[in-house]
Amino acid sequence: MRQDLTCPGAALIHSAGIAAYTPGIAGLEANAREYVPAANRGWEKRFPGIFDVRNGFLDTSGLNGPGLCTS
Repeated sequence: MRQDLTCPGAALIHSAGIAAYTPGIAGLEANAREYVPAANRGWEKRFPGIFDVRNGFLDTSGLNGPGLCTS
């Protein structure tokens, strides 16, 4: 489990990437999307799977670049 309660926008993308590619992590709690939506503007279109939760899941398939996956 990875908890990231206060990191919106680019920080949330990095956190989701770390969680997605670290063996043994099966969940990510990320509440900043709800509480600071303005910080996500501009990132939502580039990484929609991170900001549009479907059935309780984030789609991290777009996080496939080098480094922290945001290239």
